[in-house]
Amino acid sequence: MALLGPIFSVELITSARRTRYFVVRVAYAAILLFVLWSNYASLDSRDLSIAQSTMLTDWFFNSFAFLQMATLLIVGPAMAAGTIAVERERRTIEYLFASDLTNREIVLDKLAARLLLIAYLVLVGLPILVIFRLLGGISAALLVMVFVITVSTMISVAAISVCVSVWSPRALDGVTRTYLILIAALVVPMLIYVWIRSGVLPATLVELVKPVNDWLLDVNPIWVLRWAISEMTTGSTSASWERVRGMVLGQLTVSVGMVALASLAVRWVHLRTAGRSARWSFRLGKGLWQPKIGNDPMIWKELFAHHAATKLGLAGSIALALIIAVVFGS
Repeated sequence: MALLGPIFSVELITSARRTRYFVVRVAYAAILLFVLWSNYASLDSRDLSIAQSTMLTDWFFNSFAFLQMATLLIVGPAMAAGTIAVERERRTIEYLFASDLTNREIVLDKLAARLLLIAYLVLVGLPILVIFRLLGGISAALLVMVFVITVSTMISVAAISVCVSVWSPRALDGVTRTYLILIAALVVPMLIYVWIRSGVLPATLVELVKPVNDWLLDVNPIWVLRWAISEMTTGSTSASWERVRGMVLGQLTVSVGMVALASLAVRWVHLRTAGRSARWSFRLGKGLWQPKIGNDPMIWKELFAHHAATKLGLAGSIALALIIAVVFGS
């Protein structure tokens, strides 16, 4: 079987017809140009010395790197977390299961299509960066390092999003769960690191939490990007690449695990959920009394209809509880 099958082609065709992806790319390019203009306007362009030109380049590149990472972490889950859930929501996933496509082909084709869609967004900033690099001052090694961090993070975010989408009944649920998991995995460890450095946590709790927290920081793209740029600027190139290699290895391990888990569970989760929904509907019809709609359908809907509230699931609930605990603990 080919790696990229019919689902990949269909996903590319349907995504190309959606205006919102084009709007997101245009908005991202406009933000980059605004950052470039604001950095350039902060200096006197009429008498721009070599030192000022280098400073301007450093400012813009640092802003570009972190803005690109923030855009990837914010927009990436919205583009990928609903890819399986939307099929279940539209009741079209049964057609995929009835075809000759295997679980692996369904998941990998969906993942590849969403990765390409996110890559389109990332590549929007490349022409702006190339034009600005004409001023000089941007190290080729630093440029490659940021590119490696971005690609590795893009793969891991897409893999996590697709895996979460397998367990999500709706696209909105998948996006919400993915955001909660990313916040718990990226922001919470940095707050815990500050607590450990400030001595707020007890020693016994530090010994329990620190190994896991250190590993999460090692694969945290925001954390690694910050230290990699700082170490590269001071001349510690080997230390920067060592940190980036550890991050890439950890993220790729997580990505492979997420894709394997999604491939194994995509059919089983849907069949289990569909059977449970059918049993629950049967119980409601037989075990609970519901009056007729009558002359007040809106009141009947609010009292007896099932509400489509966002379901966080086990992983989302744990992530939300962890976030709330850390926020209130601060």
